[in-house]
Amino acid sequence: MAVDSKKHIFEVAKVVNVIHEQGGDMIQARTFNDRTLDNTNIPFSFPLLPKHLYVKPKVGEFVIVLGYDDSHRFFVGPIIPQLDKLDKEDTLYAKSFLDEGMLAPHPNPRQVRGSDGVYPQEDEIAFMGRKNTDIIHKDNEMWIRAGSYIDTPNGKVFSESPTYLMLKNNPNGQYQPNVSNPEDFRETVNYKTSATLVAEEINLISSSNRAKQLHKVADPNDMITDIEMRNILENAYHLPYGEKLVDILGQMMTLFLTHVHNGDLSTPNLSPEDRNLVGTIRENINSKMLSNNIRIN
Repeated sequence: MAVDSKKHIFEVAKVVNVIHEQGGDMIQARTFNDRTLDNTNIPFSFPLLPKHLYVKPKVGEFVIVLGYDDSHRFFVGPIIPQLDKLDKEDTLYAKSFLDEGMLAPHPNPRQVRGSDGVYPQEDEIAFMGRKNTDIIHKDNEMWIRAGSYIDTPNGKVFSESPTYLMLKNNPNGQYQPNVSNPEDFRETVNYKTSATLVAEEINLISSSNRAKQLHKVADPNDMITDIEMRNILENAYHLPYGEKLVDILGQMMTLFLTHVHNGDLSTPNLSPEDRNLVGTIRENINSKMLSNNIRIN
């Protein structure tokens, strides 16, 4: 079919409906040529992005519609002018960087004092959520973040308590363990990869059938509801501090071996086998109880 010379191939359009009964994620967006139509008669537009990358505009936002007739409409969008407007931009400001824009762009959000770390760098690849979540790909490193910024009257500034998972490839990573006794030498530790999870509250919850009797972590809409999160924070088991636990067990062993009985004031009388067992237990506490590769604070 020939291109209609009276229509633009690319048009900026305002979204009027995002519900598509057959699940095609098609939308209705009003172009200049649709100005005489009511919303129900505006042709649907199919998303150009594949469904592996799921982004649907909100009603009122602007998109770019491509098409050569009303049966072949496609859209890309929403049009977001700057990174601090990801939640929703349904005003004429959305078109501020286009020739047809009637409003000037706002100041660069990266220039707000305290905004360092809020937005991805120019040479990075990022997937940005509508509200305070993102996935940022750096060189040999990936961040999965939530709560990285705080809204202020001047703009978005970096939060002091973000939650994030940092996955890092360290081709030449190494460190020298710090020891209090100079004679307790430890060889340099080499490592190529590291995963670090940071949050104010960290929960490690199993999804096994037995564990699901204690905590429900498969809600179809929320995964973990607010009520269930409170249940986890109040009733899930606490993780012990490894070195503290080793110290306490060592103190208990010392008490067991040196305590004095009431009456005859005698000390424990252990057989050679028992003494060997005590030595083995003490050695296991000191050398095998702590993980070399997992740490907490």
